[in-house]
Amino acid sequence: MSIKKIVFRTLLLGVIVALFIYLYFFVYQKYNHRNPNNETALIVKLPDFVKAYQNNETNANTIYLNKVVQVEGNIATIETNQQQQQVIVLQNPDDPFMSVSCTLQKSETAKVAEGQYVKLKGICQGALTDVVITEGIVVKD
Repeated sequence: MSIKKIVFRTLLLGVIVALFIYLYFFVYQKYNHRNPNNETALIVKLPDFVKAYQNNETNANTIYLNKVVQVEGNIATIETNQQQQQVIVLQNPDDPFMSVSCTLQKSETAKVAEGQYVKLKGICQGALTDVVITEGIVVKD
């Protein structure tokens, strides 16, 4: 096989791979997000939710991981992450060192303040230093 054919096939393969990467990240991802508004949530008390992960993370993952959960509590902090999304951390009355961190959806901008009581609904991603919820929304009564 000549060098021209090898170079041509390599470039063609590179273009095809780049096209698939582009389609996945900029087309598919844009339109295929889960919306917790459209799903029924597992309603769980914040201290029980955190304790489940502290006591047995593997078992807690089988119950909550990638499922829509709803928790409520007082807001400890409100931050903005690198993607300019609001991140709400709820106070855990039983353990100040581990709580629930909820990243709100990009379209969601909550008008809330620290110390305020709030209900959050989103997709559980497991635990790091806090139990992590993504695609969050503020549930209005």
